[in-house]
Amino acid sequence: MPRVTSKKQTRANGKNAALSTGPRTPRGKRRSSMNRLTHGLCARDVVLTMGRAAENPAAFQALLKGLLADFRPASALERGLVERLAACFWRSRRALRLEQSNLFDADAPGDAEAELREELSKKEDDLSNDQCTLRFLEDFRSSSTPPDPSDLLATKAFYKRVLQAAGKLNLKTHDVEAQTLLTKVSEEMEDHIAWLHDHIRATKDDIAVIQGQLSEYDAMAKLGSMPDSESLGSLIRYETANDRQLHRVLNQLLGRRRASMNATLRDLRADAARKTEDPFSEGS
Repeated sequence: MPRVTSKKQTRANGKNAALSTGPRTPRGKRRSSMNRLTHGLCARDVVLTMGRAAENPAAFQALLKGLLADFRPASALERGLVERLAACFWRSRRALRLEQSNLFDADAPGDAEAELREELSKKEDDLSNDQCTLRFLEDFRSSSTPPDPSDLLATKAFYKRVLQAAGKLNLKTHDVEAQTLLTKVSEEMEDHIAWLHDHIRATKDDIAVIQGQLSEYDAMAKLGSMPDSESLGSLIRYETANDRQLHRVLNQLLGRRRASMNATLRDLRADAARKTEDPFSEGS
């Protein structure tokens, strides 16, 4: 049976919703509109000033200034064409940056690879510690007979090793007599040595598996990383459409220049023809 919301709950929900109405200022609304912006290929604005793909407005102005100096538009229409040309160049640079960032992101270790390398480092540390503990305990086992009590130096050195062995076995050593501690160490040592052998084998197996997985990442890096097919396809379509627009605007701009030059040439030819027909005309 569907749950029915009471009037009291409905009023409470309304009050809670009123507390969070989102951004209210124009700047806040503009910033929030960029929250999902990742690459900016479909952005309406020529220069992106917020989000991950934020760009430098001064760099765009420098590009526009350079194109205006090159083409020297003679009318508002030509200036508009130059501005559109600058936008096309700018978007081409944006696509190139996106392509490079995709390549670099693919080359950089991802979360999964980084976690594997961290896990491998921990496993190798565990293996090293276990092997050191195993060597110490096996060495102690081979010489676990207490020395002659009359040899104080040897006895002191021996029970120092007993304390170390107890520490390796996580045994309590405080307020425990030396002989009692030696008995506990002897009782626990064999089982712990057997466990260490099993644990070392398991750790080596885990390390081999992780190394195999990491070798696949290394192989992909050597072959050269590329964006995934969907991203690459979108990027190619975007660059193709932008290049078409760029060439269309450039042809329109150059076409106007050619038309202006042809008109100037016609005027010059006509003026020369008049002077030839009437050499005594005004200005001859």
